[in-house]
Amino acid sequence: MNRIDFFVLIAAAFGAGILNTIAGGGTFPTFPVLVFIGLPPVIANATSTVAVFPGHFAGAMGFRQELRAFDCRALFRLVVITLTGGLAGSALLLISSNEAFSLVVPFLPLGATLPFLFGDKVCQWAA
Repeated sequence: MNRIDFFVLIAAAFGAGILNTIAGGGTFPTFPVLVFIGLPPVIANATSTVAVFPGHFAGAMGFRQELRAFDCRALFRLVVITLTGGLAGSALLLISSNEAFSLVVPFLPLGATLPFLFGDKVCQWAA
């Protein structure tokens, strides 16, 4: 790794920290930079996810009071759904190739954005 790669990584990490603090999604800057410096896409994704986890954890701890006020049954249901999705995604990464993952990667941000676009409509429909 050369000096430019090092500084690009530092800038991406700093950007990820800011992005996670404001809105989440710190892997948006870190994943492409890790691929850019030569990591295979699956390894870059796993590395990026592990790298931003402390920010997610700290954010959750910052919202402790809000989480306590949340309905416990609803919170449990959301945790189960999240863990199920995380385990399914992890399993898919373990069995897929870098080439297959590279084909899917451009659509993942779109999939992550759709709930923000249509969240209200989905909630109305579900109610």
